[in-house]
Amino acid sequence: MAKIEPDKTSIVHYNPTGLKIVESSIRITDKLLFERAEHYFNLGFVAMNSAVLHNVTDNFSREISTDPLYNFKKRYNSIAQNNPQDYYTAIDHFSKAIFLDSNYKIAYHFRGIAKFKIKDYRAAIADYTKAIEIDPNNSKAYYYRGNAKLEVKDHRGAIADYTKSIEIDSTDSDAYFNRGIVLFEVKDHRGAIADYTKSIEIDSTESDAYFNRGIVLFEEKFYQLAIADYTKAIEINSNEGDAYFNRGQAKDKLNDYQGAIADYSKAIGINCNDADQYETRGNLKFYLEDYLGAIEDFSRVLEIDPNNAIVYHSRGGIKWNLEDYQGAAEDYSQAIKINPTYFNAYVSRADVKWKFNDYQGAIEDYNQALEIDPKNIRLKNKVEACKRLITNL
Repeated sequence: MAKIEPDKTSIVHYNPTGLKIVESSIRITDKLLFERAEHYFNLGFVAMNSAVLHNVTDNFSREISTDPLYNFKKRYNSIAQNNPQDYYTAIDHFSKAIFLDSNYKIAYHFRGIAKFKIKDYRAAIADYTKAIEIDPNNSKAYYYRGNAKLEVKDHRGAIADYTKSIEIDSTDSDAYFNRGIVLFEVKDHRGAIADYTKSIEIDSTESDAYFNRGIVLFEEKFYQLAIADYTKAIEINSNEGDAYFNRGQAKDKLNDYQGAIADYSKAIGINCNDADQYETRGNLKFYLEDYLGAIEDFSRVLEIDPNNAIVYHSRGGIKWNLEDYQGAAEDYSQAIKINPTYFNAYVSRADVKWKFNDYQGAIEDYNQALEIDPKNIRLKNKVEACKRLITNL
């Protein structure tokens, strides 16, 4: 293989504010110009990820939000999951190709993808827009620009781009899929359901479309239909822990508590480090008066997330029910240590102190709670009651 010498025709550096181009006075022929542009494009392509060159525009990663219930799957280009520097290198090469050929639409397209991957979404939008100007019938450019607009919360713009992509290519399930996400975010639930349904009609093998439609159906309180969609997602992908968890939520709404616990347990088996899932199962166990099981789940939450004041307070409440008052007081104290303005934790700890005749200690905690809620008549009455008890000692 011939050694590739560094090009001296142009030096292009990417930065967030734009491109700085330094060019020499070297003149080259149109043919050589094209060859150099193509050369730099290929270098950029390789930098993004040579492993997926054969199918680069059709590879997608699954990204989720932090909400355990509304964790929508998104379909985004998954080029180059390597060092972020690879994207900057790719941008540099694509920029050189564009400098040599300002109508190199595919270079704009892939530079947009690289900018998207480094989260420079507005710069990515600009590149997709240029690709569209050169080729207005490029459905994928509209689709990817829609993805970038989705990230910057330009919902109207994203919907318009996905819609245009669909007008050009009505068989693209991904455009329906991501438009469904935006429609849900703008509260058009019926539109979102219709888009996921269309995505499923085009490609019924994608578990994510069933999963996302299940979320919308859950929000619309069609719990049985949501369960059916989560079940289908699980049939396609049995390792879809989120689908088990969300199906458990729907079963919980239908009072199928044992079915819900079974699904939560399955989700936990797939991802044993998800604190939210342990907490949700623990809350349901508490409701079903499985106090020891709830304590076990809450303890696991605190191993994963030791600064969760709410779970310390919840576990303290269970220990109170089990008459482990010392353990309850310790959990309430830990909750207060984490969150010094935790009203309920002060009240709960005060109640423990009252039970053991520590009326002065109870008054101190009730007063702390009253600093947070000064108009709370119930607590003021408790303070007065403790003072009377102290007088009668």
